[in-house]
Amino acid sequence: MKKEIKNIRKYSNKWIALDEKRSKVIYASDTYRGLLKILGNTKQKVYLMKLPPFIGTFAP
Repeated sequence: MKKEIKNIRKYSNKWIALDEKRSKVIYASDTYRGLLKILGNTKQKVYLMKLPPFIGTFAP
């Protein structure tokens, strides 16, 4: 079972960098270039992804 990342909604519609275990957000930016600039010459292994905008929930 996968764990949910806490407070992920506050990163809605942003680029994020997850730690090696993919369990927490370590960096975030509005743009991909901005995230790369933040990362700079980091030696950490990170996973980059773009979160879609959170609009709401749907229950049929």
